[in-house]
Amino acid sequence: MSGGGSVPQRGATRPCQQQPVLTCSICSPILDIYGMIRVLGSSSEDMKKLVGAIFSSTLIACSFVTQAQVPLPHNTSVAQPGPEVRRELSAFAGTWTAKWSGILDSTFIVQSVDNEKAQTIYAWGDAPQWNTTKGYVVQVAKVLPGEGASLEFQVGSTVFTAKMSDDLSSIKMTRAAPGWTSIEWFKRATR
Repeated sequence: MSGGGSVPQRGATRPCQQQPVLTCSICSPILDIYGMIRVLGSSSEDMKKLVGAIFSSTLIACSFVTQAQVPLPHNTSVAQPGPEVRRELSAFAGTWTAKWSGILDSTFIVQSVDNEKAQTIYAWGDAPQWNTTKGYVVQVAKVLPGEGASLEFQVGSTVFTAKMSDDLSSIKMTRAAPGWTSIEWFKRATR
């Protein structure tokens, strides 16, 4: 959502957790303020835009709240790639977050990247319904040959492929394990 955009109505879902807005202690008060402005009949478009901008900003906070249970090692610094690194590979540098199937909070950090490999951290939270306990791995991912930019790494028997979007704003992450495959879009958290 952009700063002056529309504010979701009660009962809508938040992008951060795909749950009803009423369950969010951060988003819900902003919706209440926006609702009061609408009920009181305020014709101030500037006020509506201000509340919309505040609500949009809280969505960023919500995404970090949901990632709070994801453990990370102490050193999570990110190095800026050198000029010799392809632009689409350089775009990987930074922190990316997603929630697999709306259940498993995950963070993918690319600490450094060159044209052949990337130093990465992949971390995940608890997901009791999947019998998954939070953890993280620090490892080197290989750059896959071919068009665009893709990284590949493995956690146990699961192979992860991270493909950078054409506009460099998101990563299509594929998890492939024996007997199943899952895809989720990771969004940049920080750079």
